[in-house]
Amino acid sequence: MRKTIVLYDGWCPFCIKSINRFKQLDWFKRIEFKSFREESIVNKYHIEIDKLEKRIHSITKNNYIEDGIHAINRICKNIPALWFLILFINFSILFGFGQKLYDWIADRRLLFPTGCNGDSCTIPNISKIKDEEL
Repeated sequence: MRKTIVLYDGWCPFCIKSINRFKQLDWFKRIEFKSFREESIVNKYHIEIDKLEKRIHSITKNNYIEDGIHAINRICKNIPALWFLILFINFSILFGFGQKLYDWIADRRLLFPTGCNGDSCTIPNISKIKDEEL
């Protein structure tokens, strides 16, 4: 049986820490976690890099793609220890603040490139800098 696949940002310390915690709780190994920063991942799953950089993505057994709070909800549905969060997440989606909260948190995360070879490192593609921050 194919597992749910979760694509996360392997350059984000917050994301890595969250994924490691999810892995610890995934006792039944129902989820396969993959950093989209690995070269072959973007091509394999045909999801635009811009979208992957903004939100976590999940791909169900039926190839249904979800992102952001919906992907977090999918993770919780696959990990029995997190089932208690599903009701809250569903309410946050229903009342329209779940994705906004997810995006607010995601916009404030730090990225550290890990793609270093020899004397050079790959610098992450940082989203457009807002005029207010200039």
